[in-house]
Amino acid sequence: MVRLLLAVLLGALVWPSVSAAQAGSYYLVGLTEHSAWLADRDSIRWGGANPTITVHQIYRTPSPILREYGSGYDLYQRAEYRIEIDCAGRRTRDVGFTMHGFTASVRPIRMSDQEPWEPIEESTLFSDLHDIACSNRVPSDRTPSNDLQISIVAYYQTMNEEE
Repeated sequence: MVRLLLAVLLGALVWPSVSAAQAGSYYLVGLTEHSAWLADRDSIRWGGANPTITVHQIYRTPSPILREYGSGYDLYQRAEYRIEIDCAGRRTRDVGFTMHGFTASVRPIRMSDQEPWEPIEESTLFSDLHDIACSNRVPSDRTPSNDLQISIVAYYQTMNEEE
């Protein structure tokens, strides 16, 4: 099921990359029942021996979070993680996090605490991120997109067609 969704989503992402003159920045690096994960290749910044990269988690259904002010919940569309990668040690850690809502009235939630280092397991989301950030190697079976919003729309269209 996940492989079928991945194939359909990759096919949907072909359209924006074909019309663009330059290589895409957003690469699908993970797909679960609940979300898609896109790495932003243009966000890579090096600090010493370690790069950081931004990864977007697009939720399949809105993620409800208690309102910071007032009662009820705000609905969030996606989370944006800033991840540091230890290339030599093959490990990662979160260094920043922001959640983005469906509407402009929803305040972003931000976190900037550094999490502890965790080893990169082979054949996981972070294995692809290691190759993209450390070696500038993009998985050959991934289709890039130049626009995050187009990628999000393609993901939602894919999910709706599947149901």
